[in-house]
Amino acid sequence: MAAAASNMSGSVAAHTTGGSSSSAMASGVNNMTFIGYQDSAGLLAPELNPLLVAIQDRHLYNDSKTAVDLVLKESPAEVAAAYRNFTAQASDSGTNSTSSSNVNKEMLQAFVNQTMDPAGSDLIQCQAPDWQPNPPNFLLNLAAAAGNNTTGGDTNASDYRQFGLAVHGLWGLLCRQVSPNVSAAPELHSLLPLPNRTIVPGDRFRETYYWDSYWIIRGLLVSGMQDTAAGLIGNLMAMLERVGHVPNGARVYYLNRSQPPLLSAMVRSVYEASPGAAQLPLLRRALPLLIVEHHYWTNSPKAVKVRDTNGTVHSLSRYWAEWYQPRPESYREDAAQARNITGTSSTNNTRAAQLYHELASGAESGWDYSSRWFADNKTISTIRTTQIIPADLNAWLYQMERNIAWAANLTGNATTYDSFNSAAAARKKAIDALLWDDKAGMWRDGILLPFNSNTSSNTIQNSTNQVYSLTQNPGIFASNFVPLWTGMTQGDAQQGARVVQALQRSSLVGPSGKHTHS
Repeated sequence: MAAAASNMSGSVAAHTTGGSSSSAMASGVNNMTFIGYQDSAGLLAPELNPLLVAIQDRHLYNDSKTAVDLVLKESPAEVAAAYRNFTAQASDSGTNSTSSSNVNKEMLQAFVNQTMDPAGSDLIQCQAPDWQPNPPNFLLNLAAAAGNNTTGGDTNASDYRQFGLAVHGLWGLLCRQVSPNVSAAPELHSLLPLPNRTIVPGDRFRETYYWDSYWIIRGLLVSGMQDTAAGLIGNLMAMLERVGHVPNGARVYYLNRSQPPLLSAMVRSVYEASPGAAQLPLLRRALPLLIVEHHYWTNSPKAVKVRDTNGTVHSLSRYWAEWYQPRPESYREDAAQARNITGTSSTNNTRAAQLYHELASGAESGWDYSSRWFADNKTISTIRTTQIIPADLNAWLYQMERNIAWAANLTGNATTYDSFNSAAAARKKAIDALLWDDKAGMWRDGILLPFNSNTSSNTIQNSTNQVYSLTQNPGIFASNFVPLWTGMTQGDAQQGARVVQALQRSSLVGPSGKHTHS
């Protein structure tokens, strides 16, 4: 699902790629540095901060995300100058003031409509060239069952296939092309330019998202749309090449974090849909970029050292967003959470800044927000995402390491093959030692110790030399079983059978599918 939801008045701190928060700025988003996309901004341009705050404070839109997705009609400097004139004319004094105290909601909405185009207007609906209304080889098992003359045909199979075709027909509703204007005038947009068509999750999620793209690609391959699937991978690789990781989504405000690292699985899925020499250029382009992404996930502050009960120190990874202010796409919601929990939304307040960091890190997980991140298992005020060593994240990294080794082997890179096979073996050893619950027959999230929730994790937990211990989270979540899916029981049929039995006992699997937690 799309970032599961990324639903700002208070002081905010400047963001840098080093992850530090400097002195507090005025209310709103200010002085954000978008490394790799320095020219992209839209309403997030620093000079438009007073306007953005006014829009959010007056609730012009029910969804905070709508404001930061608006498209400027003129440069940020020109819109800022127009806003100063607008507020000056509305003031009793007639001075050239940026105060909006005399501007009511209707006046402000009229100004926004005059100076900005709607959210999503920089995306063009399209139809993928490889889409066919009734693709060959589509759901062949169901087609065979529906047309079995011996049994008279399975009507359920026929109904299911017709449902599949109806879903297949939705690709045209979800296909988007980024407008050429985004590349020509990036300062007018928060949207990032992409080289290829994309498939979006839909509704408020009107742009590309990282881990959603994996599930989309799996569906595209069922629909026989391999070229479109490869195009989605090309979009993700283009962003990875520019910023050193695949961002949460294709907006400047998502550059502070990533999402579950499934790019290598996407590459492998597309290759294996029609393996052979024709797909080797994809592997050769992807391999060095996947190594860059691996570095992003396996170095501090995302990677931490953890000592097991035998005294062996391992390296495992966690979610960690480089963000210490309300998320722009969730401005009002995050600020309100901070005021409710800490009494202030100011990033000068250590607890508020820590909360913003934990919320953004939770959004990086795609599980925003699950009780698995909450210390009391029920209340978002106890969120501690960066204290958790997630079983699923580390399983995905194990899968990434094996996929990189696989790609290296196919492209004749023996050194990389050996290196990443060793990395996968080391991660499996760490997961088995620290996250495997032998009594329950499943893996569990780890909780890092020590931890002080009243102290900024930027100083407590962002230490390259810190070695932690951990305790396991006793909760039962779907994420506990992700290592089974990523192949961690291969070669151990007994362990695999135990995990399957634990899943069957968990109450996670029901008639309508799989629940995320019991």
